[in-house]
Amino acid sequence: MSAPDVTDTGRVDYGPAYETYATDEIPEVSVTDELLLEDGENEESWLHYRGGYRGHGYTHCDVLDTESIGDLELEYIYDVDTGGGYEDSPTVVPGDPPVMYTIGGYDKMAALNARTGKELWMFQPRFRHYTDFSMARPYSRGVAVYRDKVYLNATDTTIYALDRYTGEEVWSTRLHDPTNGYFQTQKPMVYDGMLVLGHSGGERGVQGKYTAVDAETGDVEYQRSFITADKWPEDSEFYGAGTAWMTPVIEPETDTIYWSTGNPGPDFNGNVRPGPNVMTCSTVATDAHTGELKWFYQILPQDWWDRDIASPPLVAAPSDGQRRVFQQGKHGWVYMFDAENGKVLERSAPYGYHTDNEFVRPGFGNEEAVENQAPSLWGGSEWSPPSWSPKTNRFYALGNFTKNDLVAAHPDYEERAQGSYGYLDGFVGGGLKDDVLPTNEGGEVVAYDPETGARDWTHETPGMMMSGSLVTGGDVLIVGLPTSEIRFIDATNGDLLRREREADAPVCAAPSSWYDPATEKQYIAVAAGGGGDVARYKYPSRPGHLLVFSVEA
Repeated sequence: MSAPDVTDTGRVDYGPAYETYATDEIPEVSVTDELLLEDGENEESWLHYRGGYRGHGYTHCDVLDTESIGDLELEYIYDVDTGGGYEDSPTVVPGDPPVMYTIGGYDKMAALNARTGKELWMFQPRFRHYTDFSMARPYSRGVAVYRDKVYLNATDTTIYALDRYTGEEVWSTRLHDPTNGYFQTQKPMVYDGMLVLGHSGGERGVQGKYTAVDAETGDVEYQRSFITADKWPEDSEFYGAGTAWMTPVIEPETDTIYWSTGNPGPDFNGNVRPGPNVMTCSTVATDAHTGELKWFYQILPQDWWDRDIASPPLVAAPSDGQRRVFQQGKHGWVYMFDAENGKVLERSAPYGYHTDNEFVRPGFGNEEAVENQAPSLWGGSEWSPPSWSPKTNRFYALGNFTKNDLVAAHPDYEERAQGSYGYLDGFVGGGLKDDVLPTNEGGEVVAYDPETGARDWTHETPGMMMSGSLVTGGDVLIVGLPTSEIRFIDATNGDLLRREREADAPVCAAPSSWYDPATEKQYIAVAAGGGGDVARYKYPSRPGHLLVFSVEA
C-alpha cells in the first residue's frame, strides 16, 4: 500500500480501492438465518464475532486437543498490507473451499480462500482519519455476512454492504457525523434480517446509542439511546457517553440483545454529571426487534475512573440449567445475572489488581491526584472478550495487573472532539497524572465456576490480556499477548501446553476457528498487528498479518 496523504489539518486519506481477482472460486453458499443460528454448533463456520450469537468463543471441534497440540502447524500467513494495527476476528463461511472475510487497518478488507490464504478480492472505502479527534484509531474487529452480502462497519460510522462474491458495493448508509465524535470499530451482528450495532465515542462527548439497520436495503429500523433525559440533569445526557464499544450478544429464544456500556462523560469529573449516570458502566438487555429496554444493571454508578464495561457480555446455561449473563469489565469481577430479569445471581472472586484506594475519586491538580490506584483505566478487563466452555462448565475471564495515577480537571466542551486520550484540558475532564501511562505488570487468565464464582485455576502472563480467548472442544484455550506471543493453555487446569512467537507483532484480537472436511483439518486464525491502548505503551502497532494454524484429524 502506498503512503497515506496527510494534510495540514491532520486528515489522513486512504482509498478508495477495489480489486477482484478470482471470484469464481467462491462457492455459492447462501448465509441464511438458519446458518447463522447454527453457527455456535457448526464446526465448519465462524460467522459471528464469538462463533455464535451467545458469545461463547467456543468451537465444538475437538481435532485440536491437549494431545494433538504438538502436531499443530503454521499453514500460511496472509499479509494485510496496512499499517495501523489489526484487531479482526475473521469470518469464515463454510464451503469447498471455505471463504474467509477479514478486515485490517484503515477499513481495508479482503475475501480469501480460507484453505490456502489466496486473496480473491479486496475492497477499501475512502478512509478519512481525522487524527485530531478520532479515538478509534484505524481498527475494526470484523465484518458480518448475510445471504449474498458482506457488511463492513467503517470507522466513520458508514456501513457498506458488498456483494460477497465480487466485493462490489451494493449500498452504504452513514449512521452519524464522525466530526461530532462518533466512530465504530465493532463487528456488526446480523439477526432476523437486521444489522445490529452500537457506536463509540464516549471520550468525545457523544450520547451512547445503538442501531438496527435493514440488511437488504440499508434503511434504519430503529436507533435508540442508552441514556435518557429523565435520568440525567441539566442536559448532561447529550454528552453523557455510555457508548457500546463491543459487539453485543443475542439470545434467539427470547429475542434479547445483551450490551455492555462504557463510562459516563466526561470520564474523570463526575461533578458536572451528578447522580448515578444511569445505564453507563452497565449490562443492558433490549428487545431485538424494537430496541426497547428489557432490563439493565449498573455495575459502577457515577464512574470517576474510566472503568468502562468494555468487554462484551456472554450468555450461557451452566450445568444447573440457570440461564446466566456473564459480564467481566475494568472493575475486575465477573457479574452473573439472571438472563430473564437482570437479578445478580453471583459476583465472582476478584481478578487483576485491587488496591485499598480503588474507589477514591481523583482530585483537581497533581497535588490532589489519586496514586497507585487499581484497577487502572486498563482494568481489570479491557475490550478482550471472555470465553465459555460447555464441556468444562467454566467461564474464562481475562485480567490485567495495572495501576495508574489519576487527576480530575474541568472539561472544555468546545474541545470535546479534540485532543488525545489523557488531555487535562479536553472533554474527558482529567486523565493520567503528567500523562504517565498505567503500569504494565502482566495479566492473567482465570477459570471460574459459573455457579459459585469461585476460582478454579489461574494462568499468569507476562503481558496484558488484550486479545480475547477461544476454547476448543479438545480443551485447548488460545490467547494472544502484546509481546507477540500466542499461548495454548489446557482449559481444564491452566497448564501451558505450547507457545508460538511467529506473530512478530502485538496480538490484540480474538482467534477464530473452523473445520474443513475436505482437508480433515481444524484451522485457527489469529490476527497480529496490535491496536488500542496497547499501541500507546511499549507495543506499537505494526503492519498486520494473519497467522493460520492447522492440525489434521
